[in-house]
Amino acid sequence: MGLTRRLARCAARRAHVLLVEAPGFWVVRAQTEHRLRVRGWCVAESPADADVLAICGTPGPELNEAIDRVWDQMPGPRVRVELPDSSAVESALHRAAMQLAEVEVHRRDARERAQSPELNGNDHGEHEHQEHHATNHGEHEHHQHGNHGEHEHHQHGNHVEHEHTEHNARSRGKPEHTDHSAHQHMHHGGMDMAPAGIALAEGGDDRDGLEMDVLHLRLGPVLRYWPAGLVVRCSLQGDVLTQAETWIADREVGDHVPPPGPRAHLAARHCDHVVDLLALAAWPGAAAIARRARDELLGEADAGHAASLLDTLHSKLRRSPTLRWSLRDVASLTPEDCKTLELPTALAGDCYDRLLAQVDMARHALTTGPSGVAAAATGVFDAVPGLVSGLDVGAARLVIASLGIDTTPHPGGRYG
Repeated sequence: MGLTRRLARCAARRAHVLLVEAPGFWVVRAQTEHRLRVRGWCVAESPADADVLAICGTPGPELNEAIDRVWDQMPGPRVRVELPDSSAVESALHRAAMQLAEVEVHRRDARERAQSPELNGNDHGEHEHQEHHATNHGEHEHHQHGNHGEHEHHQHGNHVEHEHTEHNARSRGKPEHTDHSAHQHMHHGGMDMAPAGIALAEGGDDRDGLEMDVLHLRLGPVLRYWPAGLVVRCSLQGDVLTQAETWIADREVGDHVPPPGPRAHLAARHCDHVVDLLALAAWPGAAAIARRARDELLGEADAGHAASLLDTLHSKLRRSPTLRWSLRDVASLTPEDCKTLELPTALAGDCYDRLLAQVDMARHALTTGPSGVAAAATGVFDAVPGLVSGLDVGAARLVIASLGIDTTPHPGGRYG
């Protein structure tokens, strides 16, 4: 027993933490990431990799439901902590470290918890009842570069939530979610078409008029390098998104969102978007520079040093032909497209152009004010389905990260 406790305390020194960010609480999540690095802990990529579930901010009922599903998928020993604001970060992490070493508590949790997640989709109107995750390896980045011509830059699939699909014997032209019975799991000839609650693919016509499997799944809202609370429900043929629909979890719930911070926080927010895009593009060195600038701005350190870091980052990105080649021509937008879609002109260009624009906006935010992108965030959100349709999942994630979507609710129901 003494040896078990010593091993548990040793393991708690290198805990893996899965972060869940409620819309409007990005500062809490960013400061938690910083404290994890100081402690030598890691940010988990999936529930299977996590020891601690850290909830940053105050989630609404829809996000809480997703959090409960993620919690059910975490193996033991597991600890769940809540971080309602920045002042609670250090104490919550200390409490998590102590709880991870409580061997008897985890044994009791293992005896009492269900042996498999409950597959209950009857009370969920969209039949989306299980998140399906894959664990990645490497530098804690989700994706690896591939052939740019095919825009298959990345390995993906972390935190993908499958939608349970009801179908009518592959009949075309009918709704994709038609109920056949009162049960969520369908049986065709005695064969379960949703083994373990994971819906199988249907058949459908592809863009060449040939029949191809169609899989309906959901990205978000618990996903790293992803806008907080954003959900993209999409249809996949192969690895290509043929249809997409977006919404924000708990869109009408925003009473507990903290007020906007100082000007330095605006610059830090742009840095945070840069971190997301560079991490997804598998550029950990450049992402580390942006992350350090963000942390210094949030820590109210010398803004001059943060500005110097941003200048270094901008120069590094402009000098990289590989990064330019990797992000070029991905979801290109002309100024006319931006006008038609009611998007800010700062988003014109492709993913590479938008990356440089985010760095520029972070630099300018230190001396001027808002860039205008945040004010038009609702238009950016509405444009997502059209921009990602026809792309593979990896490229679609790059596009979403390049748009710098901020899901923080503001008066009038707008986001920015």
